Amino acid sequence: MAIVRSLAIWLMVGCWVVAAMPKGYWGYKDGVDLAKDQVVHYTIDSAKNEAGYRFDFFFRWTLWKERGLVMHFSFDGFRRQTILYPEYKRDTFRYFYRDRHGSSDEKPMIMIRLLALNDQNKTATFEVLVRDPKRTIVVERNMSAKGW
Repeated sequence: MAIVRSLAIWLMVGCWVVAAMPKGYWGYKDGVDLAKDQVVHYTIDSAKNEAGYRFDFFFRWTLWKERGLVMHFSFDGFRRQTILYPEYKRDTFRYFYRDRHGSSDEKPMIMIRLLALNDQNKTATFEVLVRDPKRTIVVERNMSAKGW
């Protein structure tokens, strides 16, 4: 019982920390429900200028074993794999996609957080957060992604 209580407290603190971030901290927020092997494609497009960029990323989940979700990511053609758990500090994947020098507050970042697992209809709910403190970004989502 003490473990459940401490887990609930840490979960509330984690949600409070994300909610307490300054307004505008995240340039893009999105929630998405995915079934097994369903691919979602996001395109990040910075302001249309000489220093701008276009960046694609895809993700999906393939295996749900012992409350762990095997995730596959493709960031501009570079693939990654990890396991996310619906527990504090194990539910989030971060990727710094440009400007790898400097502190983490200055780097453009994608954060994908596992919010819920639904045993009945075999779906997972995610929150996708994108941030670029130096540029204005436009993010588009495509649920019918093919070719990955």
